[in-house]
Amino acid sequence: MKNLLFVFLFAALSVQSQKALKQSEYQYRYKGQPGDTISNNDTLWNYSIYPNKSYFTSCNIRVDIDSISGSPSMNVILQAKIYKNNSYANISSVTWYGTSSDTVIEFNRTEFINKYRYFNVLFDANTTNQLSSVNNIYFLFRDRAESFDVWIQDQTTNAFRYALMREDKTDITLTESIQVDSFFCLVSSGHGFTGTGEYIVIQQGGFFTQLEVRSASNDTIYTYADFTASFSTAAVVIRGSIDMNVDADTTTQNFIFNLRNGTTAIDIQNVLVIMEHSTAGDKSKFGDLAALTNGLRFKKLNTSQFGLGNYKSTSDFDQFGGDVTFDDKAGGGNHSTTIKYNIKEKYGIVFRFDPRLNDTFKATARDDLSGLVLFRIILFGQYTLGE
Repeated sequence: MKNLLFVFLFAALSVQSQKALKQSEYQYRYKGQPGDTISNNDTLWNYSIYPNKSYFTSCNIRVDIDSISGSPSMNVILQAKIYKNNSYANISSVTWYGTSSDTVIEFNRTEFINKYRYFNVLFDANTTNQLSSVNNIYFLFRDRAESFDVWIQDQTTNAFRYALMREDKTDITLTESIQVDSFFCLVSSGHGFTGTGEYIVIQQGGFFTQLEVRSASNDTIYTYADFTASFSTAAVVIRGSIDMNVDADTTTQNFIFNLRNGTTAIDIQNVLVIMEHSTAGDKSKFGDLAALTNGLRFKKLNTSQFGLGNYKSTSDFDQFGGDVTFDDKAGGGNHSTTIKYNIKEKYGIVFRFDPRLNDTFKATARDDLSGLVLFRIILFGQYTLGE
């Protein structure tokens, strides 16, 4: 069989090879070689590719295959996987019966954006006394930048604010729909809400809300603020806490932002870190605590991980682009440390979080932070326009 386009290559019982694209590459042609043939029953041949893209909206694969002799019968299978060490899963297949002329097989898929990062084209012969070849394999990947390149400049979409939250329970469901302007919602039993220092998050489609819980009466949850969007019983409901002044010395605690059950990406442009403490802070400390032993770890996650710093003292926030302010008028006789990140100003970008990619921002506490009076991290940004 001749070579496949944009796929990892291996012959049965031979060494597998892989094509990895450059980030700037979106098209690739694999031109078949003389040895790229398949013969006899259960003979396998494949070619694999790693697109090397953080996201893309569609994948188009074209295979040119030809019969050399006999009466070929072959399954041409498109496979994909998320992680390098995973096994490939079958995505689509075509059964080909050989003819004397070249045959073109095309796979045109659009659902890869929220699922896969590696692709493989597999050929599986079904009859004996046959010989076929693969002449070409063409791959074309399209990303969002081709179809829409001005989201970062748009200034008219709705604003977004979210406090990083420890997700204490994520399998709650609504038992009735929520109406706009309501100050309560009805949820499934076993939710665990008590109304003390808790927040409820509800996500569905392009709508997202995070509200402080006032009280809980049986399965009715009352909130301090009203709901500004309606939600059906299919919405995602999460119970959690946004207070990060926790003791994580022996057991780490994660505070995250993750889009679930959504269709609209969100661009985060600013991050605000707020600490309140009983004595004055300085850059050698974490608030007014001694510099941390392990540090507060920031990461952005999807199918890969991107580190955003490890923070043991206030000076670490400073070194990663944060604007640090100390104040002795936080109220109640407390002092405060405030760190503001203007991401676009400091880095020249925004942090995009796409629900189809399972993008997640995670802050991991690994020290005892309970000595702080208050510790919260708040994200600010805007909804994108979508596709």
